[in-house]
Amino acid sequence: SRSSEDGIDIVVPFPDGYQEIGAPNLNVRVLEGGEVGMEVEVSMEASQVKTITVGVDILREMGEPEKQELFRADMFYNAKRPYNTALLRIRLEHRAGVRTISRPGSWMDVLANAGGASGFLLAVIAGIRGFDPVGIAAGGISCLASS
Repeated sequence: SRSSEDGIDIVVPFPDGYQEIGAPNLNVRVLEGGEVGMEVEVSMEASQVKTITVGVDILREMGEPEKQELFRADMFYNAKRPYNTALLRIRLEHRAGVRTISRPGSWMDVLANAGGASGFLLAVIAGIRGFDPVGIAAGGISCLASS
């Protein structure tokens, strides 16, 4: 294998006279902090070029350490080569997905997160109906306003 600027290329040699029956499977493990973060099984045939794109999700939760999850974002066939070897390219996505989990502490925070007119209407309708969360979840604002 050789490292390239934007990923890793793995050359898979095949013996002369290789038959296409029973293509070998490569078990690719991507390590994260010394542990397996992602594992993918790839079927390779002689002269194939395939690419696996590895994605990263970052999970942020208040009071918790940041967590990272690796996943197979994409896997596709590129082309055939004129050689009796296969090539597997492993690349990293250019952007990571970031998810932030937060739990607001008060009704004012919830209304602020709902935003604008929606938050204002939610407060008014909840006040008129004596705040029936089941009715809001089941019927929506339009049903509540018509009752």
